Parts: sequence; C-alpha cells; structure tokens
Amino acid sequence: MTNNNSKPAASGKDETQWKGYTLEQLRFQRALAAIKSEVAKERIAAKLSQAKEQASSGNVRSLLFGHEVIGRLKAVDYLLIGYKVSKLSYKLWHKFSHRGK
Repeated sequence: MTNNNSKPAASGKDETQWKGYTLEQLRFQRALAAIKSEVAKERIAAKLSQAKEQASSGNVRSLLFGHEVIGRLKAVDYLLIGYKVSKLSYKLWHKFSHRGK
C-alpha cells in the first residue's frame, strides 16, 4: 500500500517540483512582455496626441471636462456653479478670517 503524501524515493528526482521555464518559454514570455509594453506606449502616445489636438484648437475646457459635458451645460448651469463656488469660498474666508480676532 503506497501513500501519496510520502516522501519521494531516494533517486533524487521529484516529479512534483517545478523545474522552471524552458528557453523557448522564456523567449515567448519576453516577446509577450515586449508586445504588451509597445501596445501600452502606443495607447499613451495616441491619448497624448488627442489631448494636444484638443488644446491646440483652443478648447481647453474640453480637456478638463470632456466635450460631452461641455456641450450639455447651459448658461444657467454656469451661473449655478459660480454661485455655489462663491458661496463656499465666502464661507471658508469668513470662517478663517474671524478666527484670529
């Protein structure tokens, strides 16, 4: 009766131990990593060129918010955003300016 959990035979060869990659597998892994790196570089370059085109067209707001959001905002929306920012900045200024007195 043999036990599967027993120690390997005295021959010194353990078939369950991982022996590493072959040279062919290492070359494949290196090539795969190089391809992934190149694809990532190309994606970054494409995004950068797109951002440069948007900035050169004079539409800096679209860089910050995206053209979908800017196209949907109306003058009333800008007024409300301005009011909220002004109200918040006044509260903060008022809070910190009277602390020292």
